[in-house]
Formats: sequence, C-alpha cells, structure tokens
Amino acid sequence: VFISYAWEVEEERTKSLQEVLKRLRRYLVDVGVTCYLDLDGMTGDIDDYMQNGVHSSHFAILIGTPRLVERIDDPSLT
Repeated sequence: VFISYAWEVEEERTKSLQEVLKRLRRYLVDVGVTCYLDLDGMTGDIDDYMQNGVHSSHFAILIGTPRLVERIDDPSLT
C-alpha cells in the first residue's frame, strides 16, 4: 500500500498528520500489509519516489487533506 498525502503549510499540522499516518502504517504492518510512506527514508526526487511507490504497490491510500485539494486544484502550489 502506498500512502499519499500533502504536507501542510504549517509545520505543526504536518507533524500532527504524520503522527496519525505513522499509527496507520503501524496498524497495517501489524496485520501483514507492506506500506510505503515518505517518512521511511525517502531520498531523491519526490516525483520519482511517488511514481515508483504507486507503480510498485497494489493499492494506494490517498489522504484527502485540505492542502492536497488545494494542490490538485492548483498544481503550481508545491
């Protein structure tokens, strides 16, 4: 499972979201699911990481935060 989300503008909101995602990943791993999350030592280009993660996974979980919606509506926001 590839877990995708957008980092929030405010660092504290990003940290809070990432703590929730760590718990989600831990639960999934505990029940036998292999998970890819950018907190697992991502290196290199983020677009390459995402493309490889999605293509090597059978499933993806998209965390639909307000920031993600903003970025989908306006791809210039990175």
